[in-house]
Amino acid sequence: MENISPRRIDFWPYDVFGYLLPGMISIGSLIWSNNWFLKYLSNNLPDNEFYVITIFLASSYLAGHLISAISSLVLERIIVRHTIKYPTERMFDRRNVDKRKRWFSSSYTRPYSESFIRLVNHRFQAIYEMIPSDVHDRFWLAWSYVTLHHLPAFRRSTHFLELYGFARNTCMSLFLAAIYPFFWSLFKCWNEEISVCIWITVSMIFSVIMFF
Repeated sequence: MENISPRRIDFWPYDVFGYLLPGMISIGSLIWSNNWFLKYLSNNLPDNEFYVITIFLASSYLAGHLISAISSLVLERIIVRHTIKYPTERMFDRRNVDKRKRWFSSSYTRPYSESFIRLVNHRFQAIYEMIPSDVHDRFWLAWSYVTLHHLPAFRRSTHFLELYGFARNTCMSLFLAAIYPFFWSLFKCWNEEISVCIWITVSMIFSVIMFF
C-alpha cells in the first residue's frame, strides 16, 4: 500500500470544470439575454482585450462559486436527498430492493451485493473501529483514506469529482438561465431578438440532461 503526503493544490481542474465553465455559462447567458447589459457593454467596453477577458474570467470564476453554493443546496440537499437519495445511501442499503422505483439507470439504483457491503464495513471497523451510519461520514472517511493511501484511486476519484461538479453546477447555471426571461420581462430589458420560448426550452432541456 502506497503512502503519500497530502499536498496543497492552489488551482486544480475542479476550479475550471466546477467553477469557471459553469460561471461562464451563467455570466454569458446573463449578458446575452439582457438588452440593457448588451447596450451598456457595447458602449463602454475598453479597447484592451486582455483586460476585458481577464474581467470576464474573474467574474465567471466568482459566479461559479455562487452557482456551486446554490446547486449544493437546491440539487443535493433538497432534490437528490429527498428523492433519489445519495449514492452512499442507496448503494449500501439492500432493504426493499425489488420495490424501488428505477427512475433512471439500474446501475445507479442497484445496491452493492451483501458480501461487498460486509467487506466494506469490515474495513471501516478495522481502520476506524466503527461502521459509519451517516452517509456523509461514510463518504468523507473513505475519501480521506483514499487520499492518503491510494494515489491511483485518488486520481480517478478526483476525475469523477470534476465531472460531477461540472454537471451539477452547469445544470444549475442552465436552470437559472431558463428563468431569466421572467425577471428581465418585469424590468422590460429582455433581448427581444431572442425567442423566450426557445430560450426557456433549450435551457431546461440541457439543464435536465446535465442533471441526469
